[in-house]
Parts: sequence; C-alpha cells; structure tokens
Amino acid sequence: MDDNRGLTMGKKVVIVSLLSVIATFLLVIAILIGFKRDTSRTIMIYMSGNNLESKLGLASTDMDAILPERIDLEKTHVLVYTGGTKTWHNYVSNDENAIYELKANGYEKVKSYPKADMGNSTSLTTFLNYAYDNYEAGRYDLIMWDHGAGSLGSIEDEYTNDLLFLDEISTALSNSRFNSKNKIETVIFRTCLNGTLEMASVFAPYADYMVASAEVTIGVKGLNVLGFVNDVTEEDNGREFGQLFINSYQKQISDAEEMMLGEVDSTYAIINLNKMSLLYDKMNNFFSKIDVNSNYNDIARIRSVMHQYARDTEEIDDYDTVDLYELVDNLKLYSSSEAESLKSVLKNDVIVSNWSTNTHSNGLSVYFPYYSRAEIKQMHMNQYNKINVVDEYKNFITKFNNRKDDKTYSFSFDLSNKEVKKDGKEFSMKLTDEEKNNFSKASYIVFRKEADGLFTPIYRGNDATLDKKGNLKTNITDNLITVVDENENSVNYFTTVQVETSGKNKEYTTTMIMNYVDYDNVGLSRIDTGTGHFIVDKNNNVYLDKIYLNTEKEDGSKETGGALADIDSYTSFDFLNFRYNILDANGNYTTNWESSATKYLFEVKKDAYHFELASLDSGDYYCVFVIFDVQNNAHYSNLISIN
Repeated sequence: MDDNRGLTMGKKVVIVSLLSVIATFLLVIAILIGFKRDTSRTIMIYMSGNNLESKLGLASTDMDAILPERIDLEKTHVLVYTGGTKTWHNYVSNDENAIYELKANGYEKVKSYPKADMGNSTSLTTFLNYAYDNYEAGRYDLIMWDHGAGSLGSIEDEYTNDLLFLDEISTALSNSRFNSKNKIETVIFRTCLNGTLEMASVFAPYADYMVASAEVTIGVKGLNVLGFVNDVTEEDNGREFGQLFINSYQKQISDAEEMMLGEVDSTYAIINLNKMSLLYDKMNNFFSKIDVNSNYNDIARIRSVMHQYARDTEEIDDYDTVDLYELVDNLKLYSSSEAESLKSVLKNDVIVSNWSTNTHSNGLSVYFPYYSRAEIKQMHMNQYNKINVVDEYKNFITKFNNRKDDKTYSFSFDLSNKEVKKDGKEFSMKLTDEEKNNFSKASYIVFRKEADGLFTPIYRGNDATLDKKGNLKTNITDNLITVVDENENSVNYFTTVQVETSGKNKEYTTTMIMNYVDYDNVGLSRIDTGTGHFIVDKNNNVYLDKIYLNTEKEDGSKETGGALADIDSYTSFDFLNFRYNILDANGNYTTNWESSATKYLFEVKKDAYHFELASLDSGDYYCVFVIFDVQNNAHYSNLISIN
C-alpha cells in the first residue's frame, strides 16, 4: 500500500543527489574564494657591484632607478643583497654584505653580514632563504647583477676574483627553500653571456623562466635597466615580468645608440625552463647520430666560421659559446632525421621570446670548445661533469675536443714553390690539395716597413677567402683607416682589426687612450683606456662609432662588457701603434714578434681630426697570411711583399 504522506524511493534519491550537487558546488566556491591567487611579489636582486660599480657606478644607478612612489610596497617587496665591490657610489658600505629593502623613503638596511665572497654559494643561499623566510609572497623573482662568464657561471667578487660557477649556483639553489614544487617564477641575468643551455639546465629544477643574453651586455653611465620594476603590475606573470626587463634593456640600447651611428650588438631571450626536459630528449637524439671522427674536418670548418659570442666584439676567445639553433642547422647534414624536430622544440617551446640585433642569435647559446686555451676548456668540461646537462651533447663536444689525427698538419710557405699573385690591390697564394683539405679559415696582417727596419702592423683582416681551386686571396683596397690631424696637417695609420660582421657596414676596432684635461681643476682630469669601434658606411665615410671602456682587474686581466664611453666628454685621443722586429738573423719571418714591441702613439685634439678610408700608398708594405687548420692551430706564412 502506498503511503501518500511520504516520498517514493525514486524521489528521495533525486533530492539527495540534488543536495549533493549543491553542496559540492558550494564547496568549490568556498575553495576558490579561500585560495584566491596571491598576487604579491618578492623581487630578490643579488648584486655584486664588482668593478662595474667601483669604477663606473653602474650598480648605484640601477638601484636608484627603482622608485618607491611607483611601486605598491604592500604587495611588492624589493630586496637587494649587496657586496663584491671595493667602492660603492651611494650609501652602501663596502666593508660588509647587507640586505636592503625598498621602503617609502628609499632603501633601508634590514640585515647585515660580515663581508663575504659573492662568488661563494653560501652567500647566494643566505640571501634566498632570508627573502623567503621573511617576505612571504605569491611570486618570487631573482635578478643576478654583475659580470657573466658564459657557460662557466656568473657573478664575480672584486675582492676575491672568485666566480660563482655553475655547480656552485646549483648548490646554492639546492640548499635554498626553492624546489620543484616551490619555484622561483623568473630569474633574470643582468650580466653578459649567461643565456646558455648550461645555465638554463642549472635553473630548470628551481625556476619557471630564465631571461638572459647570449651576447655581451652593456651598461651606460646615467642610464639604467632595473627601472623596469616600476612598471610591474600584480597581474604580470613570469613571461610578462621578463618582457618588461627586456623592453627596459632595449630602451637603454636605443638611448645609447642616439650617441652613435651604429648598432650595439645585443640579444635577450625568455626561456621556458619547464620545457628543458623536452629539449634534452631532442638534443640526445640529434647529437647521438653524429659521427665526429668521420666528419671532424667538416665539423671543424663549420665551427671555425660560426659567430662566437664575445669574440667578435671583445676579441676574447675563452667563452666558446655559439647559438644552439644555428649550430643544429649547420650540422643537420650529419643527423638530418632529427634536426627539424629539435629546431622546432627550440623555437616553439623553449624560447618563448627572442630579441636580437643580429641574425645569428635565436635565443639560447651553448658551449662548443674551439678557440679557448686548454686550461679554460678543462674548466668548462669540469663543469659539464658536475651539472645535469645533455649527455649526448657532452659526448659530442668531448669527442670533438679530444680528436687527434695520426699526422701533424703542415703548410708549406716556401714562396719559391708557391704561386703568389699581387698587384698592389689583391694578393693571393695557392694551397696544395692536402693543405686545402686541412684548411679551416685564414686572416692576414699588413705591415709597413719603417726606415729603421722595424715593422708596424697597420691592419688585421679576416676576409681572406679560399676558392675551389685552392687560391687563398684577399685585397686591401679601401680597407685601411687613417686619422687626419687637421692641426698638424698630417695623416697617420693606426692598427685596426676588422670585425666579423654580417651587417651592412664594415666594422673595425682599435685600442685607444682617451684623455680629459680640466685646466681649471687638475683633480678632475683623467685618462681612460678602451676599445674604439669604427664603422664605414656604404659611401665609405668613416666614423668613430663607440668606445667600450676597459674594466680591467688589478691583475691586468680584461673583463667582458662594461660601459660605453661618452666620446664627446674627452679633450683628446691617443692612437697606438707598435713596431716590431719580425725577422730573424736570416731575414725569415718569426711568429714570436709580438714580444719585441716598441710603442708609438700620436695624439689628436678634440674637433681637430677626422678619419678617412685609404688604400696603400707608395711605402714598403708586406702581408703575412695566418692560416688556421681544422684543429685551430695557426700557421704563419712568410712575408709577402705587396708593392
């Protein structure tokens, strides 16, 4: 008998189910409300001022560019860990390490430590953990500020000259509060050359995005990059945060170029570190199929002409980094089935944003040993053995680096047996078939013989070419630069080095001394040294385009990068020439001539000089070819009389 006062079983089930759905819906709403995304942000700046601060004040400039009135300090914490420089140009003390927090009235020191090595992993860990423990936030971002050292590491301390190597960065991160489930959102390198596969491999377990430059970066006194922090909003994710930084660096480059006629070779990219494991798989497949031994000569020739970061702009050989995408494209003949897949992952998954002023840079560089000294190569390979990097690529470069031939490469330079052609403009020398097979590239030096028998190198060119018949040739028509002193009505050659460039202009470099004399206040007078960069436009007009200031350490070693000089601020320039005794007692060319230098320089006053492109005059000129074999050994030809 039905009980009409109650509910049937079916109706009860429907109501119970409906109540369950409503309860679940309310629970989801409660969870969403309770777990609303935390938009607060802690920005951690690990700033080793180094000689960039002590000599140029660039760290102070960047700190001061972050403005408290532009930032919601309730939701955004800005912390700067300072150290590593002998002189600060602001309120920071150089006898301690310290953490400064940006407050409404500026930076306030919140923690001090005894002076410690910024190139030690403990210093970085100390900062990371202090920031995490004391400044709770939904997002943590890290900015590394100092010199960079490519795939060796980053951050150097001016007191100790100690570098924070890759394995030390890995140790610092592993000892920090950050891990695979609690990642730094974005790590930015305000350094040179750290946009490498190797650095990305170190940070991949601990961060979502890496923003770094494969190339040398610059600082310009009076300009800044860290001012991008003023424009960060609480809604910006890691990619957007990184893009704001890149936009800020682009503006600095643009502002710097307003003082010049040419471009500063620049790169920056955003790397999605969460895609690195996919990249590892593709790289392992690609490089495992390349037979290094069978193809060594061809691979060496490919490597020898690739754009190498820092080398073209700073004449530094030890970093040995090249663009990874370009390398894969150049080697695709030897692993053709895997190349396109690897390139696709690089371009579409790993590199999420890329800005470059050259055609070589696609966003991520990689170490490929070739030019550097044996001890530097060993340092790189030691790092490869300490960090988690692509196994098959490590095997590839190890085989390439260790490759030994059964024979010693040799080139005959007995000019009586060589076909040498010269007409005052073009000169050439024919190689044998064996020499042609062992050839990778060549440069040449033009000397002027002086009245006292010494030789002045006035030009170093890299446009020597080897044709299919084995003729090694070049020409120096309209390749030399002279400076015309309008006060003295004199013309002088000075040593210029042709820069390897794919741009529309010819580019050259030379060493310069820049003088500023204040006759009213001698204490303000100064002497700087630097590398002058010249451009020659399509109409053969010559301009001193920019000067990179030298930032040398006390031991005399050279730092990569640095600041651009304000050319207009100097009252005169000195151009250097060195004269050498390059012949032995029998009149033969010797390769150790650079140890016999006699310095010669001449000065030109501000606004009383100009530059001109020139060919050789009627003086006594000679050429020496420098041939590099496939193992990058240099072979110097005998002197070839040009005219």
